[in-house]
Amino acid sequence: MATLTIRNLPDELIERLKASAKAGNRSMEQEVRELMEARYQKKSDLIKAIRNSWKELPETPGLRCVFCGIGGNVRLPIGHLG
Repeated sequence: MATLTIRNLPDELIERLKASAKAGNRSMEQEVRELMEARYQKKSDLIKAIRNSWKELPETPGLRCVFCGIGGNVRLPIGHLG
């Protein structure tokens, strides 16, 4: 595994990281690892999460996307652009 050194972090940021780590019963190092993992997900995991969220959308009978022509009883996410 690699090591990452980050210099010149503001003291206020360090205090927020420490507080968040303590609240989660983690070390500050583990807190930063988890934040980075959440921010930089694997592309396949991100796509899976998006697809799962689409399943929760209500069906829209007869609605057609004006951008790509998808239509019928489909679930179109907000912001769908084809």
